[in-house]
Amino acid sequence: MFTAWCLVASVGASQVGDVAGADPGSFIVNLGVAHLGDGGATAISVLVLTSAFAAALALFNNATRYLYALARDGVLPQPLSRTHPRHRSPHIAGLGLTVALIVVFVLAALAGLHPLLNVATALTGLGTVGLMTLLSATALAIPIFFARRQSFSFPTTVAPAIGGVTIATATALSFTNYSALTGVDSALINRLPYALLAVAILGSVQAMWLRRHRPGLYSRIGSTRVDDAADVKGPASAASVTDPESSLGAAANTLGR
Repeated sequence: MFTAWCLVASVGASQVGDVAGADPGSFIVNLGVAHLGDGGATAISVLVLTSAFAAALALFNNATRYLYALARDGVLPQPLSRTHPRHRSPHIAGLGLTVALIVVFVLAALAGLHPLLNVATALTGLGTVGLMTLLSATALAIPIFFARRQSFSFPTTVAPAIGGVTIATATALSFTNYSALTGVDSALINRLPYALLAVAILGSVQAMWLRRHRPGLYSRIGSTRVDDAADVKGPASAASVTDPESSLGAAANTLGR
């Protein structure tokens, strides 16, 4: 947030959109040259590249872990829950996500979309809003979980509620001002957050179906924990099922109950 404020302050709130849109690939570097000289611009370029890589890696790892966790709990195909025999990383889920991204990139190239203005903006913005939505739901589920069990205290209900409302507010602002977040005028890209709503609806329908027709599987969602001593070759041996009512993972199910 502070970095974004610095960029806006250096150009001016009324002009930052036009200046950044005129040369989005070099916007930050040009500011570095203007204020810090060539050496500062080089340092900024390195920092921007490493930060962008770190952000992309974080989003990729988050998505991979969600696929792995859902498969481990039996919601997605079980091969996605397999871990590497040496590194113990969810490599199958990572490979699946890599294939999906390659398909997206190929389709984008065939459609003639700009790799920076369209593809990178769409994926980064959608991933950011999606992650904020998940954080909001998780944070709001925590105080509800403890309140239903008559446990009221600052750490269990008040603090998570404040955090959840804050994140939810930021998520709503990002959703309603998505065009400002992406910085592009493409109607297709700026409507991508609605895909998150569609996925949320489908997920809710699936959760309700599982709760009614497969309650055992439903109760395991978010309630498994990895056993460090277990064999990592399969989902049944990689995780041990705990009582969902005594597990912190049950908080993830609270909003759906």
